[in-house]
Amino acid sequence: MSRRYPLTNPPELASGARLGGKFVGPYTSTMAIWKGRPPIYSPSYDEAEPASLVISAIGGENVGDTVTINFEGGNAWGGITRRTFQVGQGLSAELQAGAFQHIVCRAEPPLPAGMELFFSWTWDAVNRSELIRFFDYPVANTQIDLPEGIHSVTPESACQLIYQIPQFGTTFTKSVSAGEEVCCHWGAFSCNVATKFIFKLRGV
Repeated sequence: MSRRYPLTNPPELASGARLGGKFVGPYTSTMAIWKGRPPIYSPSYDEAEPASLVISAIGGENVGDTVTINFEGGNAWGGITRRTFQVGQGLSAELQAGAFQHIVCRAEPPLPAGMELFFSWTWDAVNRSELIRFFDYPVANTQIDLPEGIHSVTPESACQLIYQIPQFGTTFTKSVSAGEEVCCHWGAFSCNVATKFIFKLRGV
């Protein structure tokens, strides 16, 4: 069944499987983007299933407003891949979510007034994007586990990152300037000052 056919009425575009949607702020409840199997546009085996989930947001009361997204992709054997990240002006997410057997994707409240959160499934496997996550670190010298998929870290203030490697009985220290992006060298660290971080995560 081809998806390329002439339209006589614009609503025909939404006459098949649900392939997208949007939320309009202000919104104070959890926003369920998707829960369950990736969608199937046609029950026939010769029709490709949507491969990628694209999430974006525009608008908001303040310059730089964002909304937090929680994503889990898994399979029947219990394996789960997780990411928590933000989308907003200039920040979008392209996820190869169609590769999972089951996904749960939610946006955390609040969605600021004037902001619109969009999601759309696409047939083409777009390149997965890097994901951006904000992290507050209010107490110095607190050991924390870094989020799944961590790639690099950018601190607000100049600091020292002390990577915790208990399996091998050691730590590694990295001095970082304010606003400097550095690769993460291990999955846990502490920091010698209270600060805030921007984490860059590998996409799924």
